[in-house]
Amino acid sequence: MITSVDRLFEAHLTVADLETSVAFYRDRLGLELAHIIPARQAAFFWIGSRGTTMLGLWAGGSAPQKTTMHIAFAARLDDVIAAPRALQLAGITALDFDGHPTDEPVVLAWMPAASIYFRDPDGHLLEYIAMLAGDPRPDEGVLRWHEWALSSPPTPIPQPGGNGTSETPRDFGMRDERVVHVLGISGSLRSASSNRALVRAAVRLAPVGVELSIYRELADIPPFNPDRDTEALPAAVSRFRAALQASDAVLISSPEYAHGVSGVLKNALDWVVSSGELIDKPIAVINASARATHAHASLCETLVTMSGRVIADASITMPLAGTAFDTDGNLSEAYLSTSLTSAIAALAHATRTRPAS
Repeated sequence: MITSVDRLFEAHLTVADLETSVAFYRDRLGLELAHIIPARQAAFFWIGSRGTTMLGLWAGGSAPQKTTMHIAFAARLDDVIAAPRALQLAGITALDFDGHPTDEPVVLAWMPAASIYFRDPDGHLLEYIAMLAGDPRPDEGVLRWHEWALSSPPTPIPQPGGNGTSETPRDFGMRDERVVHVLGISGSLRSASSNRALVRAAVRLAPVGVELSIYRELADIPPFNPDRDTEALPAAVSRFRAALQASDAVLISSPEYAHGVSGVLKNALDWVVSSGELIDKPIAVINASARATHAHASLCETLVTMSGRVIADASITMPLAGTAFDTDGNLSEAYLSTSLTSAIAALAHATRTRPAS
């Protein structure tokens, strides 16, 4: 052996039109463009963090491509699970192991690993893949994700590095068949609010095993008054408490006003401080603006003070621009759809795995 090999650093594909392919990998798959060499008709992308792995594209002219390649991108399991829907929203057909359209990943039981396939404009076969915990089951061949999801709980798998340690990767899959009921709340009453649109998008993007409903009566809750927090509660307050109690988890998206949480949302939360519907309840706080840092932090602080469980993996910031949603209310960028689906999957996972009270 001349030298030890740790991993594959770089792979190259021949493409028919460099500009078209750059747009596909940069704008639709979200890879970071590292460099373009116009004189050589070549482009290079970083995969993951800079300096980790690189993909090179080389224009081969307009002649028909006689050979197509297959490249697999390592991804988190929750992203692989979310990929079919995210690809569909980006106008890309998700494929199974046999090349047929699919709406869920497959599992290569001999590894085991979850995979989803799709093609680039030149017909190269691309794959998102995530290793799964548990022992290989070579006799089972290739399974659909929901078939594999009925298997036993995950066990640790070795991690690269040779230090003998192991770690169980985050698994947001449906190893528990129980449907998780999530209550979505927008902290804005404005009809064209990006927060309301984000909660509506979450309903469409919820992964298998999650049912997300929207609470629509925030405007009906009266101003908080401790003197009215009696057995004869205002009807809107009773309905709000009942909706929270019936849910397994809560997803909140709220705007920032004058560096604070929206008044209508804070008022609603004040009504459940003493009644305790949020105690130990898993909560995702979705921030629709990278600039809204004060309200996001304040809301998380309020929820934690109320003994809610704010789930870090499910609480994300999504920098929504004016064109973030299409005319049907769907998120227009695949990476935004993937991020939101992954957040919901993380919330569901935290709900399923929380200790019994």
